[in-house]
Amino acid sequence: MNDLTLICETCRFPIHGDTGCIYVSFADIRQAGRDIRWRTSHYAHFTDGERDAYEISSERISSWRQLAWWTAHLMAKNWLPLSDWDDLLRELSGESAPSRIREAA
Repeated sequence: MNDLTLICETCRFPIHGDTGCIYVSFADIRQAGRDIRWRTSHYAHFTDGERDAYEISSERISSWRQLAWWTAHLMAKNWLPLSDWDDLLRELSGESAPSRIREAA
């Protein structure tokens, strides 16, 4: 059972199964000091520039357990503190409006 649902930032529809992901571009990661923004998208909306990215498929981050695993995994990345992963977690906590991820209905 899926507990979490990614929301496509392009069409605003939920991302189900393996039809999309949450990702950060390697270009953003390589540019030191730049804010790294996690984005969500259906694969059908990807541009060529977005294909060069660190991505997590929606089916691999659809439960609280998977979110905890990915958070622990990403904490080993030296660029995570430069990203807005914490804002993503705030969306799930209800502290801010969910625009990229939400609890499944």
